[in-house]
Amino acid sequence: MAQDDPYKYFRVEAAELVELLGQAALAIDHGAAISGGVAALLRHAHTLKGAARVVRQLLIADRAHAIEDLLAPHRSSAEPIPVGDGARLLAELDAIAAMLAKLGTGASPPLAAPAAPPPAASASPLRLASSAEPTPAPPAVAERPRAEQVAATVRAEVGEVEAVVEGLGESLVELEALKGTLGALEQVRQLGELLGRQLMAPRRADAERLAGALERAQAVVQDLKAGLGRIDGSLRSGFERLGRELAQTHTAAERLRLVPARSIFNSLERAVYDAAREVGKPATLASSGGDVKLDSHVLGVAHGALLHVVRNSVAHGLESAVERARLGKAAVGTITLSVSRRGRDVVFSCRDDGAGLDLGAVRRVLRHTDGELEGQDEDQILRRLLRGGISTSGSVTRLSGRGVGLDVVREAAERLGGSVALESARGKGFSVELCVPLSIAAVSAVVVECAGRTLALPLESVVLSVRLGPSDITCAGSRESICHAGQVIPFAPLGRALGTSGAYPPKLWSALIVSGPSGQVAVGVDRLLGARSLVLRPLPEVARGTAVVAGATLDALGNPALVLDSDALVVAVQRLVGVEASPPLRSRPILVIDDSLTTRMLEQSILESAGYEVALATSGEEGLDKARARPYALFLVDVEMPGIDGFTFVDRARHDPALANVPAVLVSSRSAPEDFARGKAVGAHGYIVKDRFDQHELLGLIERLVSA
Repeated sequence: MAQDDPYKYFRVEAAELVELLGQAALAIDHGAAISGGVAALLRHAHTLKGAARVVRQLLIADRAHAIEDLLAPHRSSAEPIPVGDGARLLAELDAIAAMLAKLGTGASPPLAAPAAPPPAASASPLRLASSAEPTPAPPAVAERPRAEQVAATVRAEVGEVEAVVEGLGESLVELEALKGTLGALEQVRQLGELLGRQLMAPRRADAERLAGALERAQAVVQDLKAGLGRIDGSLRSGFERLGRELAQTHTAAERLRLVPARSIFNSLERAVYDAAREVGKPATLASSGGDVKLDSHVLGVAHGALLHVVRNSVAHGLESAVERARLGKAAVGTITLSVSRRGRDVVFSCRDDGAGLDLGAVRRVLRHTDGELEGQDEDQILRRLLRGGISTSGSVTRLSGRGVGLDVVREAAERLGGSVALESARGKGFSVELCVPLSIAAVSAVVVECAGRTLALPLESVVLSVRLGPSDITCAGSRESICHAGQVIPFAPLGRALGTSGAYPPKLWSALIVSGPSGQVAVGVDRLLGARSLVLRPLPEVARGTAVVAGATLDALGNPALVLDSDALVVAVQRLVGVEASPPLRSRPILVIDDSLTTRMLEQSILESAGYEVALATSGEEGLDKARARPYALFLVDVEMPGIDGFTFVDRARHDPALANVPAVLVSSRSAPEDFARGKAVGAHGYIVKDRFDQHELLGLIERLVSA
């Protein structure tokens, strides 16, 4: 981008505003609540209009004004915005995105709209653009940013930018302090010259003069030693501080390369929306793992592959609404996307709840393309699909028919040094899993000290920390365990789990209870050093060791510390003490519905640490949409929410045949007897009071309900 680019800042701001408005448009189309309400959307549109006028992009300003006219009638209305208005809003946003894509490319839209009669006050918002601007293209064909651009243009978080700026400022202060040492060096130089002159005294000097010269020379030598000592100390401490500041700044700068996975969710949801409209199949995208931060290059390549996957899921995977009704499935098909870390890798998993792979149709195509593959098993056919060139579509459309979708996924995996796994269940759906090695990633971790080493464990897998004395650890032969929350949990010193031999005498341990898919274990460490945000780096191939190690991070002095793979650590401890891994809990997720971000994240953390899959909704309306889109094992619902509150949600669920048998637990700050009675009357199976919240009580209740 040229330094004199007049649209440099406008392009970034406008793209962000279009993204926010696009998220709201999709929420309107799904009948879900809008974050911040209509007033927030009007502010976004007004800001976009003003910014466009500043850079004299009046056609974009006209589109933003059209969005204002579209939203203004709903500012004070208690009724939800009609679904049709969501589609109209998306059309306007697509037109703006197309114009933004042309800015600075030599094909920019005109700076000012041609003269035209002003639109009538009652005109439809879709007709407010000038007559020289064509009617917006359908959403599916509007010009949009490339896959890599979606991840690359996301703004860095303010806190991370401030960390870099602060680190550079501290480094400059240290450099200024080091400059002061130059004055001391000049004094030492002068002392050296003086000493040289004194040592050049005449050879035939009398004893008295010679003794005086030697005495003065010795004094100069002492001054030289003292000066050099001060300089040495100043330089050593200064360079140490400067190195520490630069290392911290380097780590903070690396974080600027990291982009949260949620930055691609909106465009993927939009791709599902567009594909569903084009083929006439109701569909929605349910996403999770948006807080996982990845290198923008990795995320950009993965995003391009996932676009093909979700479009294929709609075009090939999902049944028509009529067929889904005949099969007893929810009317709206669901495509589930999750992003997670798995040891040294990051996994993008995309699954639909459609018909699964039609092996018969694929085999018929193979008769004409790969006769030698005829009759081979399903795994071989799935591997063949990744090579491309196979399509079961009867015709070529913009969504299907060319057989390149899975080929793109394979190529993305190869570019990133990863792998692709396909899985099909006839009548239940099809899944694509893209697994790629980490380049760098942001990790919230618990840092510990063990046998003189500094190690880190991902915070998301740590249930809690406890202090254990010798009497708290039960020994049965070589097996050690502790009792926590009514459960017997295997215990091992962390050093032993990492392969360190030797005896560990009875002592007071700091222990972490760590959760993984195979169960929970407790690991003993010497000290807990606190929770930190780290940049995880992969180990070089020559340093690859135990599977328990996921990667490394650097401390403020540049010293490496190992970051452990929690899942592998749990398995290692279980093998060490001879305990069989527990079977994974039910794959059916729990739906958490709460308008409070803090409460949602707390409940999600507790449930995921216990092994449950969790889906989130921010309102009762969104909760009902998600509840009807896929099956859940349980609803965990806040009572006090705007719009549909928790009581109303449970009541509506009980009157919906598809949801009537799903247990529901209410969470509320209300503790009056009439609130408990109302919860029971609407059909709730439990009532948790927030100020008496106990996670063990909650998990116990949920386990009983989902096991019933």
